[in-house]
Amino acid sequence: MNKQHRILVVDDEASMREFLDVLLSKEGYRVSLAKNGKQAVKLIKNNSHDLILSDIRLGDITGLDVLKEAKKQDPDTVVIMISAYSTTEIAVDAMNQGAYDFVQKPLTILSLKPPLQKPWNLEPLTMTKKGDPWSLRIISILIG
Repeated sequence: MNKQHRILVVDDEASMREFLDVLLSKEGYRVSLAKNGKQAVKLIKNNSHDLILSDIRLGDITGLDVLKEAKKQDPDTVVIMISAYSTTEIAVDAMNQGAYDFVQKPLTILSLKPPLQKPWNLEPLTMTKKGDPWSLRIISILIG
């Protein structure tokens, strides 16, 4: 796994953003933060991220809206959803909209490592040419 992957964390709770920033930075990822869905959408449109972690409940728009925008920008985006308020219906809806995985809060490094590592382990199947070098587009983990 290339530890230079860029991850966008989207959560309206400052403590969760800070927790994920510290956790992911210590793992070697380059982390960007968004405090709401609209800020996340702007960052998705203007910057390249390999992975986006987004809370389902963001206050302004939903994490599913962030997911839709990520897929609109790049249909090949891999989406992993995380939520404290998960139901089977939410998980199925997210997966039907293109989410790659769904992880429930509370988050720990043990609960996050497999979903974060698995998409990069599948690179030969999911990579797209975005210039040189090849880049993997993984965008939205929804954290509920």
